[in-house]
Amino acid sequence: MKIDKPAKQEKLRIVQLTDIHISEIVTPQFIQQMVDKVNRLNADLVVITGDTIDSRIDPFILLGFNKQFQQLKAKYGTYIIFGNHEYASIDKPNNSLENIATAYKSANMHLLKR
Repeated sequence: MKIDKPAKQEKLRIVQLTDIHISEIVTPQFIQQMVDKVNRLNADLVVITGDTIDSRIDPFILLGFNKQFQQLKAKYGTYIIFGNHEYASIDKPNNSLENIATAYKSANMHLLKR
């Protein structure tokens, strides 16, 4: 896609992550490997495009994944949007849209819309 708009830099390196589906069966080692691989790519921007959690936000916090996501390095930051799994599970205890948004913010991710 070409966007005819002046920019201050010639290239922008964007890393996209999607469908991580964090649950009780995802291990800290798996997430750390993902974070390390992303950081080796020297991204200008990291975008996470939905379904970061599988059905509940609790494992994201209780297993310390929010701290691991804080380690993502990108010149302009990490941005995240909700996917259908974030929306589909909001009727569960401690899993409101606000709970999920707060958890993502605790991981230094900028939530684009909730």
